[in-house]
Amino acid sequence: MADLCSLQPKRLAAVEREETEPSPELVGRLIDLSHRLPSELVSSLTTSVGRSGLPRALSRSNKLRLEALSGPAIQKRPQIVDWIGRDLAPVACGVLRSILEDSALQRAIRKREVASIVTTTRSVLRIEDADEIGTFRTTINYFFHDGVLFSDAIAVPASESERMGFTPLMVDELGDDLFGDHPAFEAGMAAGVPKSVRGRRG
Repeated sequence: MADLCSLQPKRLAAVEREETEPSPELVGRLIDLSHRLPSELVSSLTTSVGRSGLPRALSRSNKLRLEALSGPAIQKRPQIVDWIGRDLAPVACGVLRSILEDSALQRAIRKREVASIVTTTRSVLRIEDADEIGTFRTTINYFFHDGVLFSDAIAVPASESERMGFTPLMVDELGDDLFGDHPAFEAGMAAGVPKSVRGRRG
């Protein structure tokens, strides 16, 4: 996000923590992100995945064509680099295979009714280092670019004692305005560049 706004990450972080007021110029840049070409945003997301401090993977299509990996994802499963540019669906197992084979769930994802899926898994790919993978809780977020489905998966370690499985998060369950930002952004778009755009907490 800082790269897209052409500023230092520390400055953006200070704005996010409400330690400093965003300048009208910065607010304008944030609003302008919604008008950027999708390919530019996808390219930036690929870079973001590569810099992530957690195991993270970007995939394209329902066959999970692997697009990008973070360093921790490679450290977690070194052989995964051989699968960049290839479909992971043929080697999916366990919870991941259940997700891919759930036709009702896949239809809901394609219809944009499912925003994300939270999973607790051990190994989900049948490749040589499968037995070395621990237990992880992974949040898979879905988005579309030119009608093509992408998934952005970010994982954190979980207890071995936790039940394996997945939970879809439906868009209508999440609500239309999670952070209370929409009225402020709409007012800002109508007036040009507002003096301050903040989300409400709580």
